[in-house]
Amino acid sequence: MILSHHSRRAERLLVPAAFATALGNNVQLIVGALLLIREQQTMMAVGWLFIVVAGPQALLSPFFGRLADRFDRRALWIGCDVTSAALALGLPLWLACGGAPGSGIYSANLALAMVGALFFPASSALIVDRNARTAQ
Repeated sequence: MILSHHSRRAERLLVPAAFATALGNNVQLIVGALLLIREQQTMMAVGWLFIVVAGPQALLSPFFGRLADRFDRRALWIGCDVTSAALALGLPLWLACGGAPGSGIYSANLALAMVGALFFPASSALIVDRNARTAQ
């Protein structure tokens, strides 16, 4: 199979794009933790935030890994990335509109964790597919 120049370039950008998404999600988590410390002044709130984020990733990743094997990985990947961007922008908008910081931070990070649980298996599978095509 002959790949066009543009598709090869796009495939080379998979790893940097996955890195950018992971970085953005983790920055969102850290900023959320700092806001919770400032707002609620307790480390217990931060602990619950990390539990809220780790739970979906641990519980949903096996199921979402099977989904990534059955459906178009590129479509899943792009859909997850767009959804993550919307969720990341949603929290500042929520706070700017006067929403409760605690519930907004927990909700946004829970949603990002759920999307990330699908994004990372799809991203890993795309990278493996690219490496397999390159080796041929």
